[in-house]
Amino acid sequence: MKKTISFCLFTIMFQTGFGQQIQFKNYSPCSFSVSLPANMTLRKMDEDSSPDYCDYEVRTKSGILIELHSMTKQRMETDDLNDLYKEAIAHIDMDISYKTILKDFFVISGIDNRTNRIVYWKRVVGEQFVSDLRIEYDKSNKSAIERYIGKISSSFRCD
Repeated sequence: MKKTISFCLFTIMFQTGFGQQIQFKNYSPCSFSVSLPANMTLRKMDEDSSPDYCDYEVRTKSGILIELHSMTKQRMETDDLNDLYKEAIAHIDMDISYKTILKDFFVISGIDNRTNRIVYWKRVVGEQFVSDLRIEYDKSNKSAIERYIGKISSSFRCD
């Protein structure tokens, strides 16, 4: 019974108003992997190619910005998740509405005080890399992206 209810909820969550299921595409361009709605295209942010870091983005016509960054732990001052979390909380210019820290990642979300845009930020500490998922959007795009954030975030992995 629980499996049936879970499947129904999953199906309802990822359907459009016309009953069509939203398709997702998996990307693994460097040290991270992520699943994004198929109508979004992941693009490299710069032409530099380095085994130490990588930067990718998605920009939609409606102004939704998804950035994905990854760098080797050696390039970080610390790779301790608790230290990274405390530093982020102390230095982020955001009205935080949600924050959590778990075994290998933290999430901070709220309104960016500089841009007045909603920001969802997930940082994952892997074995060799530290990777960030940042989703930024206007309040007017809230319904267009928030239904996907859970799936995108849960799919975001680092080495």
